[in-house]
Amino acid sequence: MGSSAAFYEKMLLSGTSKSARANSGPDPTSFAVTFDDPEGHVFYEAFRFEPDHALISRVSSTGYQAKWRDDDNFTFVFQRVGRYDVQIAGLDYGMSQGSLLAYRPGERQSRIRTGKGGLRNGATLQVPVTLMNALAQSMETTPDKVLSVDGTALTGEVGHALSRVLPQLADDLMLRPSETPPPRMVRAIKLLVEDVLCEMMGKIIEQQSWRRVFPAFHRVRQAEEIMHANSDEPLSMQEIAQVLGVSLRSLQLAFAEVYGGLSPRDVLNRIRLEKARARLLAADGNAQVTTVAMDSGLFHLGRFSQAYARAFGEKPSETLLRRRVS
Repeated sequence: MGSSAAFYEKMLLSGTSKSARANSGPDPTSFAVTFDDPEGHVFYEAFRFEPDHALISRVSSTGYQAKWRDDDNFTFVFQRVGRYDVQIAGLDYGMSQGSLLAYRPGERQSRIRTGKGGLRNGATLQVPVTLMNALAQSMETTPDKVLSVDGTALTGEVGHALSRVLPQLADDLMLRPSETPPPRMVRAIKLLVEDVLCEMMGKIIEQQSWRRVFPAFHRVRQAEEIMHANSDEPLSMQEIAQVLGVSLRSLQLAFAEVYGGLSPRDVLNRIRLEKARARLLAADGNAQVTTVAMDSGLFHLGRFSQAYARAFGEKPSETLLRRRVS
């Protein structure tokens, strides 16, 4: 679905004059920061998939106060270390370690307090308004309905997937910034981000209301046929819903009913794990776990190893070793 235009960027603001200003970075419109210490700093790294898609970033800083305005994006912030206090339209919101908050487009003022080691660390996902609108439409809702107020705390099941995926992606994408990921991997990550956002919106809608749209079992079996046939490639849940002629929200409800709360992507990942295991068990002496995982549509190798061990009681490397010595 088009070529990749992914790129990496970074920015360092130092506090030699106790304040700094930038026209790029976390907010391309307006960003101003005043450091607590003359030697303070903000180090920012970001990876954008393409001009009109999401931006994933991570920030490491000393303590500071900042004011910025961003009218073009919805922003999701995962606090890793330290404390992040935000004021929006006169209202105060606090983020402690491990919390996830969503911010609507607009102006914000923040106060950063450092944690252990004298630093604050966070991971951020910025989603363009146009993309957020499109994803919400596929869920038969609007961003205003699912994120009705600024500083929405995404706790429990609502924020579980994004809290797990966002910091991992932020680390993985910045690991080798000089090496642009291959287009197939970029597309897989884009689809993962979109699916996680849709899953988040679905959980919020569930809290607001619940309705059954169609006979679940029949649609789930149709979707699984598509998953089995295409699991080796990046696969969007929205594409599956479109093929079946239903909304993504309807597809999510069907899977939740049939599988006791599992999402379509959960089931797709299970199919991919089973295919990867079959390939490892049939592998020749030259096979590599990394290659098998990629060929099975599993691009996050650390998460693949953990999920595989949970599913089958052994690491993929152990499966491959048993095959070689058998």
